This record gives sequence, C-alpha cells and structure tokens, in this order.
Amino acid sequence: MKGIIKLVVVIIVAASAVGIGVTVVNNVVDSPKKTIAKMEEAYNSLDVDAFIECYDPTVQAIYSGANSLMGEFFGMDISDIAALAPFLSEYDEDFDASDFPKISIKVTDVDKTSDTTATVYCDVEYSNGQVMTNEEIDMVKIDGEWYISGEGLF
Repeated sequence: MKGIIKLVVVIIVAASAVGIGVTVVNNVVDSPKKTIAKMEEAYNSLDVDAFIECYDPTVQAIYSGANSLMGEFFGMDISDIAALAPFLSEYDEDFDASDFPKISIKVTDVDKTSDTTATVYCDVEYSNGQVMTNEEIDMVKIDGEWYISGEGLF
C-alpha cells in the first residue's frame, strides 16, 4: 500500500513539474519581448526591412506598396536608400551614419490583454541621452507570431 501511495505522489509531483515547465516555456517562447528585441536590433543596425517586419502585416503591406511606388518613380526603394546611409559620409562631410542615435529598450512588463493582444511597457534610452519611460507598445498576435500593432499609426 505504501508503494502505491509513493507512486501516486511521484506521479502528481512529476505532472506538476511538467505543467509548471510547460507554462514557463510557453510564457518565454510565446512572448512579444522577442519582437521588441528584434525591432531594437533592426533600428540600431539601420535595417529598414527587418524593422518593418516587426509590425503587423497591414503595415508591412503599406510599406511594400510605398516601396514599389518609390521604385517605379525613382528607381530606388526605401531599403536601397537606407543601405546607402553609411556611404553618404564620403560625399557629405556633415553626414555620418553613426550620428543616428542607437536605442536600448528595457521591457518592464507585458500585459497580455487576450490570447492575441498585449501591451508591452518599456523604458527606451537613446544614445544621445534622451530617455522615455513607461512607453506602451500595443502588440497583436497573428498566425502564432507577435507583431507591433499598426492600428495607432493610421
């Protein structure tokens, strides 16, 4: 009888540990924080395409359309122009790509308002000394991926 009780206790403890582990992994993996980190990296490396990929598909579609129009009219799109930024200093001594301020984003809280929406609270510090605290970034989850919501942009 004692062996059966020990077995039941072991099964309950193991099931609880697995349940807690799945919850922790799910909260870490299924987190808008990854998108914020990707956006920070894209901004700091002046990667316009990667930056736009952090926004929901509506914003991505508008960017794509604007890029197409710009490409038709000027023969260059936004990404091409951004890629030239480091080289512009060779032609204009007043321009230096390193003058673009870098950002550091510290996520202070994530409020998942539903299974597909969240608000990320963060502090943003620019390399030029500007600090913005308790910034809110609305997020939306589409097809299992978290994006920055473009709803407030239009």
